[in-house]
Amino acid sequence: MAWTTGQQIVLKQIETIGLQKLFLSLGLKQFVVQCLLEKA
Repeated sequence: MAWTTGQQIVLKQIETIGLQKLFLSLGLKQFVVQCLLEKA
């Protein structure tokens, strides 16, 4: 039982890390677009 719970926690951590990376890449893209718009 404890092993399955540990597995679930690890899966949740991987999910959050994946979401954070997704938001970071989206934020970076937005930042780049804003910089390009300001320079244009």
